[in-house]
Amino acid sequence: MRTLKVPWPGDKCILCLNKTILSKEHLIPEALGGKLTAEFLCLSCNSELGRNLEANAKSDPAVFMAAKTMIYRFTTLATSLIQSHPHIAYSDQGPALGSFKNGDFHVKSKRLVDGSVIQPTDLGRKSLLKCLMKSGYQEVTTRKAIASFDDAPDNKRL
Repeated sequence: MRTLKVPWPGDKCILCLNKTILSKEHLIPEALGGKLTAEFLCLSCNSELGRNLEANAKSDPAVFMAAKTMIYRFTTLATSLIQSHPHIAYSDQGPALGSFKNGDFHVKSKRLVDGSVIQPTDLGRKSLLKCLMKSGYQEVTTRKAIASFDDAPDNKRL
């Protein structure tokens, strides 16, 4: 789909009112699939608006529910919104926050009050290796610990 540009007169940002070069603004946020643009915000205001408004809109439960209801009519847009929306998964270890990407659930890293860490498996492996090497463990011990990690089932406390 093509991007459509709405002509805009003038060279003042409509938020800060500074006379400046205006940047392309998606009238419907790009994160929500917007293709209609206009140039009426300066780069600074456009960035601030995107950081605050668009990020919040994308994670809003109402947007998630709207995406679920339109998945058969607007498959690509709805799937994109649903996959990036925060989800909670449950395991024997309790709830974990994450999101879906390409149909797979990805856990968001989190440090627990007891000092342990919840991480996606690939990131957990890298963190463990880095921690062991930084602590000065010998290569044999490090290899055994990594092998033990690799052999462990997912979603279990190690």
